[in-house]
Amino acid sequence: VVFPEGLLEHCMLENIQIQAWSSLAKGIYTGRSMDNAPEEVVRTRELVAEMARRKETTGESIVLGWLMRHPALIQPVIGSANPERILNCRDAVKQAGLMTREEWYALYTSSRGKSVT
Repeated sequence: VVFPEGLLEHCMLENIQIQAWSSLAKGIYTGRSMDNAPEEVVRTRELVAEMARRKETTGESIVLGWLMRHPALIQPVIGSANPERILNCRDAVKQAGLMTREEWYALYTSSRGKSVT
């Protein structure tokens, strides 16, 4: 999602916490079948899977950890009643704490489809 110019910065300055609804993006980064998905989605899904394998966790925990590691301290709302999906999120807080700036930025640039300068 692209926020209006300055929105995140304003919220950070005013201590307004942002909630990310549908923060798991309907599973597009964690295994949902996506025929003809854009290149940046495929690349990001592969990066999420690789990070989850390396860190011995789930893709859902990586995606939520990325949101929680955002400088604006975004609060994800998973929006699922599926017990398995909820269980897959159990490691998110830990992953947010362990995620390096390099890992965070790699996911950020991958999902945007281009380097941010």
